[in-house]
Amino acid sequence: MRSLLRYATRLLAATALLGFAANSLHAATILGSLNSTGTTAAESFGPNAFVANQFTITGQSWTLTSLDLVLSNVSSSPGPSWNLYIVNDNAGNPGSTVVANFNAPNNTTTPLLGGTVWNAPVIGSPVLAPGTYWLIVGAPGGGSFEWRYINPSGGTANQENTSNSVNDLYAFDTGSGFGPSTSRRPGNDFHLFRLNGDPVPLDNGVPEPSMVVLGGLTLSLGVLVQYARRRNRVPAELGSSQP
Repeated sequence: MRSLLRYATRLLAATALLGFAANSLHAATILGSLNSTGTTAAESFGPNAFVANQFTITGQSWTLTSLDLVLSNVSSSPGPSWNLYIVNDNAGNPGSTVVANFNAPNNTTTPLLGGTVWNAPVIGSPVLAPGTYWLIVGAPGGGSFEWRYINPSGGTANQENTSNSVNDLYAFDTGSGFGPSTSRRPGNDFHLFRLNGDPVPLDNGVPEPSMVVLGGLTLSLGVLVQYARRRNRVPAELGSSQP
């Protein structure tokens, strides 16, 4: 009896651990360029200036959770007036439909490729379906910043998730809006950022493998508990039936 209870306790602990692991496995990099190497460069953007970098998602939808940027020489004045958002693509230029907004970024002080990593949580739970988008970064209100990008003369641009891509197409808006000024840097040298999120489960009626295992463990635990209760009850019932 005691051995059965010990086994049931261990199985319960394993079930809880697997459930935690299954949830943790969902957190992933949607796309990014933070594993690039070599030297970087940056333009300086002043008040009311915006820079956009194109990216593409293929195959699967994602729920956004946060954004990481590599910035340098950020003035102290932008504060909450940062503008970080994602828009649709309009014939190779930033569109006007806002898909997602982010809160003001926080400096993690982690050094990387000539700057530091800044993290911005997403507002709400927006979903990015397969398609092409633009990430727009701006610090209006008197602030200035530099968004690092791979230097074509001494850096190597790498994708963090080869299923999706950070593109080398970028655009500037210095007050007159994003127009046909879209440019392409040579050598696929794009800005440094990462989108984090959770994959949207495919609606195909097939449960994820981790959920199958978790369900099996839970069922086994229920069987063991019932068996233990039955063994604990049978001797008393047999004893009461003796003449």
